[in-house]
Amino acid sequence: MRTTLTTVAAAAAVIAGTYLTAGVAEAAAAPEVHVLLNNNGQAKVTVDTHGRTGCTLHATIDGTPAVHPDVPPTLDSGWSDPGHNVLSYRVACPDGTSSPTAYVYGPRNPLNDLRTQFANSTEGVFGS
Repeated sequence: MRTTLTTVAAAAAVIAGTYLTAGVAEAAAAPEVHVLLNNNGQAKVTVDTHGRTGCTLHATIDGTPAVHPDVPPTLDSGWSDPGHNVLSYRVACPDGTSSPTAYVYGPRNPLNDLRTQFANSTEGVFGS
């Protein structure tokens, strides 16, 4: 009798663990903003909301805010010269999720490229 109860309890624990873990694994990823740099002095921004709609892109250019509502679930800004600006981008969605802020430091040069890459690889935790 004890063996049967132990077996039933172990099976119940495995089943419960499987369902609890599956719920966590199915959670949607947070929106993402990425900055890419090329060898021609240009940068581009990509956005992935992981299927969410109604999201807003919050951008700043040297501290001046710009809001772009209803960004598509995937967005590619195309390559452009960032000029002498500090640019930041963040996506916020109606469900309360948001991306970390991504930065581009201009003008493009080795030091500013390093700042851009460091800020984005650490998701801005250390500032720049």
